Amino acid sequence: MKDVLPLFTDYVLTNYPQIAFFHSMTFKGNVPAQQLLLSCGFKKDDTERLSTEHIFFLKERE
Repeated sequence: MKDVLPLFTDYVLTNYPQIAFFHSMTFKGNVPAQQLLLSCGFKKDDTERLSTEHIFFLKERE
């Protein structure tokens, strides 16, 4: 998954100009999923949504 996710998201952001970003979310206790998203270029999106159960992530076109 760690190899495929950045290839997929980069491909979509490069080849589909109408898509400007990806949103993703994990449960707060799911640290491996959070580390995966961060290692694949996602950043925490603390301003977009607030939740007691989830952490939100965003990957935008560079």
